[in-house]
Amino acid sequence: MDTFLINIIIHYIFVKNKVPLHKHVEHSETIYVLEGKGLFQLGDQNMEIVAGDYIRVPKGTAHAVKVLSSIPLKIISVQAPEFFGKDRVKVN
Repeated sequence: MDTFLINIIIHYIFVKNKVPLHKHVEHSETIYVLEGKGLFQLGDQNMEIVAGDYIRVPKGTAHAVKVLSSIPLKIISVQAPEFFGKDRVKVN
């Protein structure tokens, strides 16, 4: 049997207002919404997100979110390979 390793990192994130449009050059991101409501931009698409929603952000895809609820947007973000803040590129 072949064995392989995948380095990932899991972040629990509370968004009070918004996360500006940005992309990641070296990793993908998978997002699961735990609480709240937001307007999520993925590339040129906008979608309303709520608890239970799952979003896959491919490497190099611009994305952003704006909170629409009175409570913060609470999400789990799984990033692979692992991300420590150096791969965030601002998009205008």
